[in-house]
Amino acid sequence: MNESFRAWEVIGIEEGNIHFLDYDEYYGLSDAAEVEGCIDEVVGIFEEYNFDKIYIPLYEGGHYQHDITNYIVSRAHILNGKNSKLYECPEYNAYYSIKNTPEKFLSLLYKIVPLCEYRPPPLFIRVGGRLYLDMNDEELMMKREMLQAFKSQDIGRLLNLYGFKDSY
Repeated sequence: MNESFRAWEVIGIEEGNIHFLDYDEYYGLSDAAEVEGCIDEVVGIFEEYNFDKIYIPLYEGGHYQHDITNYIVSRAHILNGKNSKLYECPEYNAYYSIKNTPEKFLSLLYKIVPLCEYRPPPLFIRVGGRLYLDMNDEELMMKREMLQAFKSQDIGRLLNLYGFKDSY
C-alpha cells in the first residue's frame, strides 16, 4: 500500500483519495459471502463518487488478485447501474505466435542468444476494439517514475514490461 501511495503521489493523487479493499492480500477472499461483501463495498464507492470512467485489470486467468478485482468491480459496475464507462486494461499475456505476436516470439528467441537482448513494447494478440492512450514524453516519464516506487518488485522488469504508452 505504501508503494502505491508513493506512486500515485508522483501525479498529485493524495493518500486520502486512494481506497484499498480490505481482504487478505496473500490468500484472497475466503468464501462467496466475503466476495459479495466486497462487491457491496464497491457499489457503495460507486454511489458515493459518480465516476465517468473506471479502469480495471483485464481478466486473463493469471494473476488471481487482478482477476478477482476484475470480477468484483465488474459486478459492482453492473449492480450500480450508472452510465460510467468500464475499461479493461491488459497487463500481460503468455501467448506467443510467429504470426500474431512476432515481437514477443523474437524476444523469446533472443533469450537464448548470448549477449543479445530484444524488448518490444507489449502488444495485443488481435487488432481492433482497443484504445491507445496518447501520452507525451513528460507523461511517459512520470509513468516510469511511478513504476519505480514499487521497490518490493523487480523495478527493471516493471519498466521493461510496462514502461510504455498504455493501451486498453
